[in-house]
Amino acid sequence: MLADYQALFADNTPLENLAQAAIGTELQRRAAWQAALASGKVTAYRVGNTVTITAPSGTQIPVTAPEGTKQQLLLGTTTFGTAYAGRRSAWGTPAALQSALTLKLP
Repeated sequence: MLADYQALFADNTPLENLAQAAIGTELQRRAAWQAALASGKVTAYRVGNTVTITAPSGTQIPVTAPEGTKQQLLLGTTTFGTAYAGRRSAWGTPAALQSALTLKLP
């Protein structure tokens, strides 16, 4: 099975093997995200190279973005997410004192 996986995916796409607790957390995040979408409480838009996403307080936002994406903080930026398969991905939340997740694309 691992040989088949390696034949299908690039070296920068390692196989993930999550612990049971991490799988539970993932399922909780997905359920909360789906509920926010279903209730119409998510907005997202792009202006130029800036993407802005809002969701109900406490809802984590799943994002996959190009390598080089930065999260806008109140003062400055930070690298967004974790590198995987040539992109950056994470469950994001607005930075301190912000009401939206704001990303600067490369």
